[in-house]
Amino acid sequence: MTDLSLNTLEDCGILPLRTDEATLKAEARDHGYVFLTVDLGVVAEKQDLLDAFATDLEFPEYFGQNWDALSDCLMDFSWLEAEGYVLVLEGTHHLEEALGEDYDILMEILEETVKFWQEQDVPFWVFLT
Repeated sequence: MTDLSLNTLEDCGILPLRTDEATLKAEARDHGYVFLTVDLGVVAEKQDLLDAFATDLEFPEYFGQNWDALSDCLMDFSWLEAEGYVLVLEGTHHLEEALGEDYDILMEILEETVKFWQEQDVPFWVFLT
């Protein structure tokens, strides 16, 4: 893949994707991780973003369509139990401008999610394309 090792729990974080998704997906599979993608290419506002996560990650019916619910679902994944997670957020180049303050909230949630899973000794990687 790159100079990263998906095995290194301490290196988990939010990173730009520097390889192709197929290579990353194969590497994730080799580690026994679930490979997830969320297409954010057409997201123009917060609700679009929440809908994209809910649809692409197949959130349970209890997903409440708000920030707390997004955080709860990302830190649950009881419907996708795995040794680790690789989440690719596709089409993010426009998000910061489109979402404004909501972009910062999303990044905070993702950072908290990475830390949460690290505390559980479960790798959780987020790659942005």
